[in-house]
Amino acid sequence: GNLDPVSRCWLEQYNLMPLAPRSAIVEAAATLPEAITSGMDLSDGLAEFLYIIDGSGLGAVVDEGQLPASAVLRECAALLEVPPGMLAVEYGFDMPRAHGYTVAPQLWESLKAIFDRHDSPLFKVGEVESRRGVRWRTSAGDLRTLPAFWDDKCHRLGAIDRWFNLVRGNWNRADG
Repeated sequence: GNLDPVSRCWLEQYNLMPLAPRSAIVEAAATLPEAITSGMDLSDGLAEFLYIIDGSGLGAVVDEGQLPASAVLRECAALLEVPPGMLAVEYGFDMPRAHGYTVAPQLWESLKAIFDRHDSPLFKVGEVESRRGVRWRTSAGDLRTLPAFWDDKCHRLGAIDRWFNLVRGNWNRADG
């Protein structure tokens, strides 16, 4: 309710967006089958995908400065008093409907060209690494560990309070 009318309208209608960049994925699978090494929809948030990578024995570092931030995302973040990138690692974030991929580094440029040809945005937001863990590199260069998903099954807080605590907690938690 605190968003401007244009942003609110966009958010209310975002479920009408396409769910996947199908044509880009089909071309990539046909011409560069080894480029996309894993992927999933991000309807449960980028952090879930990153913790699946962590569960495979690898780790991931996401660079805050590389995450795209639309005007709507920046407006929401300003209302919450957190950096826009923190909303991308909120569990349940899917605005706009996004998919995450791990990509063979030597094929990144070729894959990006395929997605560009299909008007499907593809952003490099971090790196998979051999060290386990999921870390967030702030614009200042600090590394923060992103907590694994934890749901308040006992519902000690209301849904909105739990969500605010999660988003703000991620931002305030620095590695020590």
